[in-house]
Amino acid sequence: MMPEKRNDVICREEEFGAIIFDPQAGRMHKINKTGFFIWDLCDGTRDTEQIVEIVAERECEDTTMVKEAVEVFLKDMNSRDLIRW
Repeated sequence: MMPEKRNDVICREEEFGAIIFDPQAGRMHKINKTGFFIWDLCDGTRDTEQIVEIVAERECEDTTMVKEAVEVFLKDMNSRDLIRW
């Protein structure tokens, strides 16, 4: 499955990461820099494993350590209806 951010969600990069605004729910979500990096990779062209590999390479971490964090982030974004599968 390939996560894809909703096209009506507004994301603004900030010094700490980013603010995501969901116009349907009228809610704002604050994410850190790593979250923003993962968010940016959710373009519907990569599956979770590919995202994990890219993040692990960027962070110079083992993929097994990164996998849980990426999955938690994607699960959270999915529960907030900010990404689609």
